[in-house]
Amino acid sequence: MKAAVFPSKIANLGLPSGHRYFRSPPALSSSFLTTPCRKLTRGIRGSGGFMSQSSSQLYSSLSNSISSQSDSELPQVQLPSPKPKSPPPQLPWLIVGLGNPGKKYQGTRHNVGFEMVDALAEAEGISMNTVNFKALFGKGVIGNIPIMLAKPQTFMNASGESVGQIVSFYKIPLKQVLVIYDDLDLPFGKLRLLPKGGHGGHNGMRSIIDRLKGSRDFPRLRIGIGRPPGKMDTANYVLRQFNKQEQEEVVGAVDGVEAMDVDADSAKNNSNSEDSKTNESEKEKGKRKLYVGSQALNYRRDHMEILSPIKDGIVSDWDLVDNIWEHAFRGCLMIDPKEHPMLLAEPPLNTQQQREKAAELMFEKYKVPALFMAKNPVLTSFATGRATSLVVDCGGGSTTISPVHEGYVLQKAVVSAPIGGEFLTDCLLKSLESKGIKIRPRYSFKRKEVRPGEFQVEDVGVPDTTESYKLFCQRMIVGDIKDSICRVPDTPYDDKSYANIPTTSYELPDGQTLEIGADRFKIPDVMFNPSIVQTIPGMEKYGDMIPTVRGLPHMVMESINKCDVDIRRELYSSILLAGGTSSMQQLKERLEKDLIEESPHSARVKVLASGNTTERRFSVWIGGSILASLGSFQQMWFSKSEYEEHGASYIQRKCP
Repeated sequence: MKAAVFPSKIANLGLPSGHRYFRSPPALSSSFLTTPCRKLTRGIRGSGGFMSQSSSQLYSSLSNSISSQSDSELPQVQLPSPKPKSPPPQLPWLIVGLGNPGKKYQGTRHNVGFEMVDALAEAEGISMNTVNFKALFGKGVIGNIPIMLAKPQTFMNASGESVGQIVSFYKIPLKQVLVIYDDLDLPFGKLRLLPKGGHGGHNGMRSIIDRLKGSRDFPRLRIGIGRPPGKMDTANYVLRQFNKQEQEEVVGAVDGVEAMDVDADSAKNNSNSEDSKTNESEKEKGKRKLYVGSQALNYRRDHMEILSPIKDGIVSDWDLVDNIWEHAFRGCLMIDPKEHPMLLAEPPLNTQQQREKAAELMFEKYKVPALFMAKNPVLTSFATGRATSLVVDCGGGSTTISPVHEGYVLQKAVVSAPIGGEFLTDCLLKSLESKGIKIRPRYSFKRKEVRPGEFQVEDVGVPDTTESYKLFCQRMIVGDIKDSICRVPDTPYDDKSYANIPTTSYELPDGQTLEIGADRFKIPDVMFNPSIVQTIPGMEKYGDMIPTVRGLPHMVMESINKCDVDIRRELYSSILLAGGTSSMQQLKERLEKDLIEESPHSARVKVLASGNTTERRFSVWIGGSILASLGSFQQMWFSKSEYEEHGASYIQRKCP
């Protein structure tokens, strides 16, 4: 079974959301590549541990000479130990995307090679700002393999000038030079990966082959852009930008194909072995393959399930968390965890068992030198420069109210509810479906232009798509509807009052235009009046839960009333909104209005929220960066030596 949580690999040459992009290319055949193009994680095997021929002969002759003498004749010398050879340095991979420089050519068919390299650079955190060898040039590491990315700036027809210089200067073997370019002869959106070949009439490839002294023995990834319609000039066609319909077509055109994971020896010895292929497939049957990261979710794969390691704000699958951390350290940050202390943010209701498990994983697997675990609300409070506040964290899976006093969470007063952004998205999805509106995932259709400005939608058969992936794609669309047009009503929602409210238009990816009226106010008001859920068709399964859930203003007052009387007034005046869902329009104003009406007259209610929605969403990270930069914080670390002496349970004392 496949599951989305995706370490970015070299074959994941998909473009980020909002760009024209293609999916993963087919695997490079072991018959022509000694190192896999996608993973590139196998190093060149060194000969460490073996003597050179000359040193071996010297050692043998000395031994024979000594053994032929009597003990009294033995010279009192100590033979030097033969030194092992150091492994030869790894040669880099060069990945070249072909295109034309300048804004004039951005987004054109001829520049898909540029865009693929840009996507890979973004996914792997490789900077492409250096101009060298007549190219935009970048260096990085994927796994333990050095990578070079290049976008020749010589214009397409002279691409070989740049590629030839790079290959010559770094002495890169041609089998480790991958060139990505557009191909008129392939159907639109199709990929073809070949070990070698001619230029096929492509001027950029012709230039490269000429500069490589006529050699054609290097791999290339051809991206189909199709033939120009009618009698359109080919030059005009390849220099024309993709239209909207073509962008959407490309997104669902090609399924990801898994790359083979073979080392240098197995590529040589088993390239034509059917037994080897059988053994590989048998190995894969018993284990799931995980894809980590948001970019992985853009690619539909047969039988792929969408998994989340978090349930109700608490880790439920540590195996998935481990894979996410591995992806973050190795794939995104490109660091060795052994060289960096780690500051982890945790939910306020995290259990002792969960905290100890996190500490154990960090010290035992990642070998971090030191660790500290800080509560989310504390970090949010620090992000605004406050040591005392009431943090209202409206996240994706839940809403949590946490009082913070002098930098510590008052655990007894923490209040939580399972209503967050994802719950509101589900409510809106069910409400739209009850009105006969069908939300089509992007992968399930194609749009064809039948007349200028008029499109026809055709369904694409994808029978092996799992329900979890389909639901995920629908939620992405509905989530954007919610974020774009929904807003919290100024007063409690009532069907009669909002029956004739003006509608707001929203165009779906398949071209449908929705006119949304009362729902854009009804759904957000669920946070203030959860009983509304019972009036939404399809949400009946939450009937038992809803009566026990309180609205947001009541949760705030309940949390404050559980605190000591002496600090209640200060908490009322420092209510901080955080989390992605808190960015919903009019949420701050409605919460402050309701609290003023229901709080004691002596309380001075003040709801605070950053005007920057990004700051609200990442307030925990901002607070963590502030905390870790303080000089006084350095003595608070839970060190590796303390872990080895006291065990994981010591985290409770070091990080209360």
